[in-house]
Amino acid sequence: MKFLTGNTEKDIKKILTQYENSRSAILPILKVIQEDYGYISDEAIEELSEILGLKQGEIKEVISFYTMLKTSPEGKYHIQICRNVVCYLNGGKQLIEFLEKEYSVKVGSFSKNKKLSLSLVECIGQCEIAPAVQINDDFYGNMNPEKLKKLLTSLD
Repeated sequence: MKFLTGNTEKDIKKILTQYENSRSAILPILKVIQEDYGYISDEAIEELSEILGLKQGEIKEVISFYTMLKTSPEGKYHIQICRNVVCYLNGGKQLIEFLEKEYSVKVGSFSKNKKLSLSLVECIGQCEIAPAVQINDDFYGNMNPEKLKKLLTSLD
């Protein structure tokens, strides 16, 4: 069964014309798939491997390397908490516990209303404002549970 739709296929073909070999086009193609579907599913990976003539594992290696590429759906507000040592020791652990208790969202899943999703990331490059949180594409630092609650309330 075909997964990728006409517009996505057109975009993929256009990208392929810009590169000498299909391997070089993987990242921009994966970004298009994610933009169109919200994440990169196993079905998309399977079909893309046929289009590019690459093994699915090769495509999955690229996806696993880049944290901006997602293999599962996310909430409207995707919260990423840095779990690296600086953020974690400066309050990152408390932020995780707060979100789990206050919003019933567990790492790797959604809140009950599917509005929030939560993941831990190795580093978001914001050590100077630890603990740092990324919500969608925006960074916030010097966070504590009270500030995070106020921030999440303002997003509604």
